[in-house]
Amino acid sequence: MSNVTATALSRIEHELDAHFKALKLEKQRVGAPVFALEHPYDEGWTRQLSKLLEEHLRERGFLSEDFWLCTVVSAAEHGYDFAGLEFWDSFVPSSSWWQYQGNRELLREWFKRFATKYRGAKPSGSWAERFRLISWPITHALLPKDLQLQLAETLHYGRGDLAAGAELQDEDLGRLIRAHAHFPTPRYRHFLQNEALVGQIVHTLLRDHGDQPSAIFAPTLQRISGDIASRAQEREWIRAAREKYAGPVARIGGRLARIWSCANDADQGEQRRGDDHDEIRAAPYRMLRTTFQLRRSLSGTVQVFLLPPSFVGLCAQRPEFKQALAERDIICNVTDRAKPATSLMSDCPSGWQLTAWPVTDAAHVVLSPTLPEALELYAGPMMSAPGPIWLFESFVGGRADQCNDLVVRPGGQYYLIARASSVVESFGAPLTLECANVAAVELTLPNIVPNELISALKSVGISVRRSLTVRAAGLFPRNAASGIGGEWLTTESVAFVLDRDHEIDSIDVTLDGQLSQMPVSTSERHLLIALGRLPEGRHDLVIQSIQHNPTSAHAGPHRTSVAFSFLVRRPTVWIPDRLADDGMIALVDPAAPTIDDFLTGKLSLQAQGAAGHVKVVATLLKDDGQPVLERELLSRPLPLSVTRWNQCLQDFLDECDDEEFLAARSGSLSIKTRDMGSQAIRLRADPKPIRWVVARLKQKGFARLVNDGVDSEDIAIDYYAFVTPARRVAVVASSAIEGLAVAEMSGLLVARGGGCEQSVVTSLSRISGGLNALALPPIDSELPINELIECCGRWARARPVNATARLRQSRVVHAFSISLLEILCGKPWIKSEDSIHKAADKQLWDAIEGAVEPHASNSYGISLSHAWCKGNIGVGDIRQWHAKTSMAYYGALVNEECIRVCWKAATRAEALSTYDSEVLNRVDAATRGVLVRGARLLNLYASFRRTGAP
Repeated sequence: MSNVTATALSRIEHELDAHFKALKLEKQRVGAPVFALEHPYDEGWTRQLSKLLEEHLRERGFLSEDFWLCTVVSAAEHGYDFAGLEFWDSFVPSSSWWQYQGNRELLREWFKRFATKYRGAKPSGSWAERFRLISWPITHALLPKDLQLQLAETLHYGRGDLAAGAELQDEDLGRLIRAHAHFPTPRYRHFLQNEALVGQIVHTLLRDHGDQPSAIFAPTLQRISGDIASRAQEREWIRAAREKYAGPVARIGGRLARIWSCANDADQGEQRRGDDHDEIRAAPYRMLRTTFQLRRSLSGTVQVFLLPPSFVGLCAQRPEFKQALAERDIICNVTDRAKPATSLMSDCPSGWQLTAWPVTDAAHVVLSPTLPEALELYAGPMMSAPGPIWLFESFVGGRADQCNDLVVRPGGQYYLIARASSVVESFGAPLTLECANVAAVELTLPNIVPNELISALKSVGISVRRSLTVRAAGLFPRNAASGIGGEWLTTESVAFVLDRDHEIDSIDVTLDGQLSQMPVSTSERHLLIALGRLPEGRHDLVIQSIQHNPTSAHAGPHRTSVAFSFLVRRPTVWIPDRLADDGMIALVDPAAPTIDDFLTGKLSLQAQGAAGHVKVVATLLKDDGQPVLERELLSRPLPLSVTRWNQCLQDFLDECDDEEFLAARSGSLSIKTRDMGSQAIRLRADPKPIRWVVARLKQKGFARLVNDGVDSEDIAIDYYAFVTPARRVAVVASSAIEGLAVAEMSGLLVARGGGCEQSVVTSLSRISGGLNALALPPIDSELPINELIECCGRWARARPVNATARLRQSRVVHAFSISLLEILCGKPWIKSEDSIHKAADKQLWDAIEGAVEPHASNSYGISLSHAWCKGNIGVGDIRQWHAKTSMAYYGALVNEECIRVCWKAATRAEALSTYDSEVLNRVDAATRGVLVRGARLLNLYASFRRTGAP
């Protein structure tokens, strides 16, 4: 990384640290957490920070601990602008390795560090438990831009219940807001689950702080408020909600009650004020309201019903309500009829048909006898929303439900009811109500609502929700987000459709800074914006609708803008066995490798791409950033296969000394190409409490056990020699810590302690005895199956220190496998296999086929042979055919699990586990032998590619 970039990031890191420390002390006084979005810089600075971090990533290839705070702030900034699609892909678009490495987990750990060090916010709710990575940057973004509209809309819907909002705790207010969210998007629903955060944000947005400290850093609050105020609809919703939030609140008997904003509020009588010490916190439930419902009768008239509220939520939170309701009746004051109050414990309690519209300011439904004061606090008076106009939305089936707010949508069908017919008669055809004292009309809105109708509805207090939607014309383009943007080809004509539901006068289309105007027909709902074929590259498009104010000639026009970008590229010709794009893809296993995975040869790598040359460079660093290792491992043309990589890695490890890497604390693998960029794979430090370090020398060497804090008495070390690989010899831990001579201790060393097991196979590179030293070691024929499997797996799991140790290790594993097969298949079978390897003729094939079932009709072996020789199965299908045939012949004696273990014993004995040995011991020896021999037979056919009729 360049000195300029490093210096700039270091300065920003120190400034942010000092800022958040001061902010932590300031916010402790108001009991509020710190958010990473509450930094002291403007948006231009954050863009510069992102550029510095991207440059850092391109040069280093992985995230740096030195700038963890800068990365956390940048992630929170991205969360604020996040549109709800792919967070990680859009966070670092220039780093294609991001989604394959462990950087997401590392970023989460840095957010946790932020929460611990600066008393930062922590995600909560079921969404945070499910999405443990993305929840951190989204939470620290406070209120992302794509959620601001939905929150403002929710505050508008629930503004009637915000009169006591200032008295509620954060969690209670968040729960109230969540109850008013109608049809939330998945992202908004997840956001609302963090009720404490939602309540804190709403309190801060709606409260007039004056000289009082705010729960959100003042510049950050001003930024969020400014973004909301930049959109007219949201600004109006927040203003209306703020008026209700700060509205008058009366205290009746120490209980908060809302004052309805109706004409005769002053006639309600003198309210008794509660003493300050007698105040009770408002209930976290919205006021229980009665609602009206319209139902069309068979005769065509409309009936009015009064529906009581449901007490399901209250009963769930306070079980004492169930007993209280069971002892009471509910009385409708309008009809003077009563019924058991237990009906309120239904989700949809039945109501009463009304013949006359009730008085607005009276409680329509009461409980008899009244509830105790402790429960009355939660229930409150059951009243309906005041008039002078009521709005109902029509549904299929002749039912119309009362709307919570006086807001209508274009294309909808509604009913309007008012006490005076002159208020609503101009909006539609009259309805015949079986209810006196009110008049009703049917309101049907067109898909494009004219300005005159909008003005008329506004005059009676009804708002029309208007929207503009831009989408791609025809099929969605490639990589489209919500139908806009994406990628287009130079051979395609770019076109978009503007959907509107209200009148607009004209449209301004600005493409890459070039402005053009489009006249708008009054009858067209869908407007086509055709841009034609565009040159290759990135294009910025701004579509702005203009509507002149129909009610005031002095007011300026109303403008609504939609801005987005899209790409145009040349078509790509598909070529077999080649990537569609001229790029490179590198895959690593495991996905988040450690330094130990690299040094033990367990890191698998492959790279695919267009024609080109690839280099792989390994880098290991100390704590202070000084290099321990920086070496080119390979340089070859693409593609890079796993086999080729493993060979290069083993050659590198065979030349190195373990002592060189003890100080390594971080590292990376850089896959570089000249024309297709580069990719960095971060190597994490995951040190074990004990581990073997071997000095690889030709004539002498030492194996030393490194102990990082484990008591020597808790360490057990076993040694197994090459000549006696099943016999265990105990080794004193102190001797292993000082160092064991490889010449005297060639073989397998196993150390256990500190909750882990570390094993290594040691051998000098040059051994005496020539090829005789590589002969198969003798295995005790009396060893039971479970001990053979355990010994074989123990040797196979160990790390060989050099090529000679690897070769001798493979010979020992092969010896154990042969001994296991002699027990399972019998020695005659092993001799027959040896004969096939020497000279494979038809007579020998017939003999080994007959040996599959030596004491039966051998129909099982014949079925396997016929299927192979007639071409019914291929090399890749032999395992499935073995399982299918085994179930057909021996399904009554074995199960699928037994067949699977027998196949593994025949092909990869070193992979057998202790559980597998128990499965083998549960099966009859004769049946077990047949299944293993059948698996060996198919593998022999595949190895020698046997052809011809059996």
